[in-house]
This record gives sequence, structure tokens and C-alpha cells, in this order.
Amino acid sequence: MMHAYPETYLNDAMNNLGNMFDYGLVDLHYDPERFYEQFLTSGVAKQFEQGNPKYVAGLSGTCNRSNLSHGRSPTDADAFRRN
Repeated sequence: MMHAYPETYLNDAMNNLGNMFDYGLVDLHYDPERFYEQFLTSGVAKQFEQGNPKYVAGLSGTCNRSNLSHGRSPTDADAFRRN
């Protein structure tokens, strides 16, 4: 079976994705569905799928925040928060 990236990246990939979602949902109070939708459309999910080591093992979840907001400033993130 062919994998997108070496199995040695698996723990880093799981941790980084978990940290990203934890930061977005718990710390920033983003709406879970909107956050997931932004993740899918931001290009970050595609980078994980393709096994880009920069995303799979090299960046923390908090660093990906700017990619998910499509370059918006942190104050624009309020639109994605839960009501």
C-alpha cells in the first residue's frame, strides 16, 4: 500500500492536526463546522494529503492559523467564531 508520507511522520501529523483544531476550537472559539470548512478550503488539507513535510511535521497547529483565515487579520476571525 502506498502512503502519502513516511510512517515516521504519522505521530507528528496527528499531533499537529490535533493541536491546530484544539487551538482553533478551544482557544479561539471558532465554530467547529466553519473551522473545518476553512481547513478544507485553505489548502492546508491538500498539503497534508500530498504529504508536504512542512505541514505534516514542520509547523504547529497555531502556525497554520493564518493559512486558515486566508490572510485575514486576527480581528476578522470573529466572523468564524461561535455565537
